[in-house]
Amino acid sequence: MDVGATERFRRVPEAIPAARVFVRRWLPARHSSEAVDQLVLAASEAMNNVVNHADGGDFMVSVIYDGERRAGVVVTDAGAGFTPGEPLTMPPAEEAAGRGLALMQALVDDVRIASGPAGTTIALQHDLGPASEHAGSAPG
Repeated sequence: MDVGATERFRRVPEAIPAARVFVRRWLPARHSSEAVDQLVLAASEAMNNVVNHADGGDFMVSVIYDGERRAGVVVTDAGAGFTPGEPLTMPPAEEAAGRGLALMQALVDDVRIASGPAGTTIALQHDLGPASEHAGSAPG
């Protein structure tokens, strides 16, 4: 059984810390902190892209957890859309920007991008590893 939550945030830089806290709160602490940190960081990159490149006054963040070990974060905006390059590669060191999508891909198991004139959705999925016997249960 999947558990999860969705929250809307204002599309301003000050909303990113609150959105990160929202994601972390819904990811179970009984899994590898490294795996959880990777998913939170990838989600943060997606949120930063929304703030820096999308349109509209807000964005949505959804967190999904399968109750065992798979978790996902979906970030949706109302921007004009874009066409990501294939493959998602890290730009040269001298480039000032353009690392977000490649970093997301390096951090989590699966990155899916759906983008069009009505907005962009970035879906991140990651295996959090086996649950620890000593930690609490999933939120919800």
